[in-house]
Amino acid sequence: MAKGYRSVITRVLERGNHEEWKELIRFYGEDTILNALKTEIKYLPDYIIGKVSDHFRLEYGEMACYPHKQSRKGHWI
Repeated sequence: MAKGYRSVITRVLERGNHEEWKELIRFYGEDTILNALKTEIKYLPDYIIGKVSDHFRLEYGEMACYPHKQSRKGHWI
C-alpha cells in the first residue's frame, strides 16, 4: 500500500463529491477504507462523520475518530 493512503482517504471523504467517493472505493477497495475508518483515521470533522456512517453502514462507535472526538474537551469560549 502506498504511503499516505490515510491522508488521501481522509481528504477525499472530507472534500470529495459522490463521484470522487466512488473512485476512492474503486482505487483502494472498500475493505481498506473500512479498516482505515475503524482503526487508523483518528479525526474527521463533525459534518462528515454522519455521511461516512450512512455510506459505509458504520455505527459511530465503530469509527476510530468517534471515541477520540468524545475524549477531546471543548474550548471554553
